[in-house]
Amino acid sequence: MINLPEWTKNSRFDIDARVAPEDVARYKALSLTQMSSTLQSVLVDRFKIVVRHEAHDLPVYNLVIAKGGLKPAIKPVDANKPGLYLQGGDNHISMHNLPIASLDSALSRLVHRTVIDKTGLNGNYDVELKFTPDSYDPAMAKSDKEAAEAAARAGNDGEAPTLFTAIQEQLGLKLVSAKGPVDCIVIDHIEKPAAN
Repeated sequence: MINLPEWTKNSRFDIDARVAPEDVARYKALSLTQMSSTLQSVLVDRFKIVVRHEAHDLPVYNLVIAKGGLKPAIKPVDANKPGLYLQGGDNHISMHNLPIASLDSALSRLVHRTVIDKTGLNGNYDVELKFTPDSYDPAMAKSDKEAAEAAARAGNDGEAPTLFTAIQEQLGLKLVSAKGPVDCIVIDHIEKPAAN
C-alpha cells in the first residue's frame, strides 16, 4: 500500500457489521469475491477511502524449477478430479488440485513479498510442504526455553528445514530474488472513522 497516513499504521479498529435478516440468504449465496466487495463498501462508507491500483517495480521472488527438477512432494493431477483446497499454517502448506498460482499466493504471505511463477508449469498440482518458519527457528532462540517453545510451535521438534530450504528440498523449486511488477494499492484519500 502506498500513501498510507501515519495514523493508519498504529491505529486499530473493530468493525461490527451485520447483514439485515431479510438479506442473509442472499449474502450466504455470494462468492468470496462478492463478499470481499461487500466488505470494501463498508470500508468506503466508514473510512471514506479512495484507492487506485498501480504497478510498481519492487523486490519480488521468482519461483523457478531448481536444478534436479521436481520432487515427489509436488505432483500433477487431473484438473477434473474433485476437491480443491489450500491449507496453510505456521509450518506447512497443503494444496490439492490447484494451479501453481495458488502456491505463489501462499508463499507470498509467508515471505512478505510477491512471488511470481516462472516455473512454466501448467495444470493443477498437489503439494505437501513442511518447514520451520524463520520466526520459529530454534537456532535463532536466545535460550533453551525459547528453542523448545519454537520447536513446539513449529510442530516438528525443529527437524524441518526453513521455508526456502524446504521449497528446494521437498518440491524441487526455488525462490530467486528479483525485481518485478507488483500491483500496489495507492491510497488517494482516507479519514479516521467517527464513532457510532
